[in-house]
Amino acid sequence: MLVIWLGITIVFFIPRLMPTDPVQSTIATLQAQGAYLEPAAVEEMIHTLREMYGLEAGLLEQYVSFWQRLFTGDFGPSLYMFPTPVIRLIGQALPWTAGLLLTTMVLGWIIGNIFGGLAGYFTGTRILKIFDGMVMFVRPIPYYVLALTLLILFAYLFPLFPLGGGYTIGARIAFTWSFVWDVLKHAFLPAISLMLLGVAVNHQTMRLIIQGVKDEDYIRYAKIGSIKER
Repeated sequence: MLVIWLGITIVFFIPRLMPTDPVQSTIATLQAQGAYLEPAAVEEMIHTLREMYGLEAGLLEQYVSFWQRLFTGDFGPSLYMFPTPVIRLIGQALPWTAGLLLTTMVLGWIIGNIFGGLAGYFTGTRILKIFDGMVMFVRPIPYYVLALTLLILFAYLFPLFPLGGGYTIGARIAFTWSFVWDVLKHAFLPAISLMLLGVAVNHQTMRLIIQGVKDEDYIRYAKIGSIKER
């Protein structure tokens, strides 16, 4: 709970400690897109937006209001995609995020445990030693560094996969092979970056468990008694 409170508190203070005003940045973006506003209208809009986001109140009152809105799900309109409500943007992105995380977690768990179990049992196998070395190399890399590296390599330098998005802009959403293939191409790089680290963690854990079991006394006694391995 302390970590959650600290994280949310940091999120609250970061935009308020920035040298630029997010409200004025939003209006500047609107004007850059071709919207002409009279100076009086700009001032009125700034006042309205600051009041809408509760920025006219004191810092303590803003902090309390921030938590109240958080618990009620009232996140207000998005500054980045004004005036779309933030809760709608979360609802649009959540299924994609949940599907990606669930799929990569399951695959990482299955693949990592299988190869980790084999590596722990067949310790002298050359192929499994090579795989173990690859796991040891990948394991310390933060997932965002791995994701950025894959993106630069396979979406920018060698454009085999899209740079972002869930599917091609303008594509017709339908349960067809072409649309499914399009979604899989967009999901491949983020899925690989998450799955590789999941495989590495589960591989190391299972390998250590199997090696520990092999060193147990009852396993040694069974080998001394010439019990066949099955």
